Amino acid sequence: EIVDDNDVSYKIIYLKKRGAGNRLKVDIKAIPLFFDDFDSSRIYEEYNEHMTAQRFISIVFSGKGCNFVLRGSFLAVEWEGLAGGDTRLEIFKNGLNRYKAEFEIVGNTVYLDNLIGRDTQFMYRYRLNASNIVQEIDAGEFYTYAKGYGDYEDGEESEGGGWQNAGLVREYTSPIAQIPSIGIRHAPPIKDGRVTDVDTMDESLKTLVDESLKISVTADIHDLRRQGYPLAQPQLGDRVFLIDERIGFNEE
Repeated sequence: EIVDDNDVSYKIIYLKKRGAGNRLKVDIKAIPLFFDDFDSSRIYEEYNEHMTAQRFISIVFSGKGCNFVLRGSFLAVEWEGLAGGDTRLEIFKNGLNRYKAEFEIVGNTVYLDNLIGRDTQFMYRYRLNASNIVQEIDAGEFYTYAKGYGDYEDGEESEGGGWQNAGLVREYTSPIAQIPSIGIRHAPPIKDGRVTDVDTMDESLKTLVDESLKISVTADIHDLRRQGYPLAQPQLGDRVFLIDERIGFNEE
């Protein structure tokens, strides 16, 4: 393990040794100890209940020896089939999505908030303090409609089980489907007999459809303080502006 300047511990997961003249040279890759610890631990009990963020995080962090602080305001959500053998890291990530939370690690404490970082006026512009700005739009798995089946027993259809006998059937259609050039594009159906709550199924269908069009932006940003410019430097989670007139991109 190693510790960085912010007192965050890291687990070394890759090591390469080689000789450099008469000396030993070592290359390492390391991830925060929090991720390694939570990815190698599982929760085998299954939970089916309406759960506050405080209770959810208490379950995920139980017995792990690290602290957490809720700094945001989060609505309780309905969980069906939570955990049941999943890793703590996978459960934690699922919870971040459902409670709409972000987190940061400081020392041995994990802080959760609605948004980490700050709203800033920092601008990163092509040829000034940013380069290699790339916007990617992937519509390879783009959907505008999804159907979900829940509340059924697993088993052979002849025995009355299976998704075709679902007690809960819901649909979701994106407003984008009204655009004639797009229309209805069917997503693979959600089939989960453990889901019996209407709101839980509706949320899953909406997420499946709304997040099916994948848009991402990458850029190399440069710290101009080294060239004498009196500019502040953004921190993790800060909202900044990125501009590249060549590709018509000007977004926060």
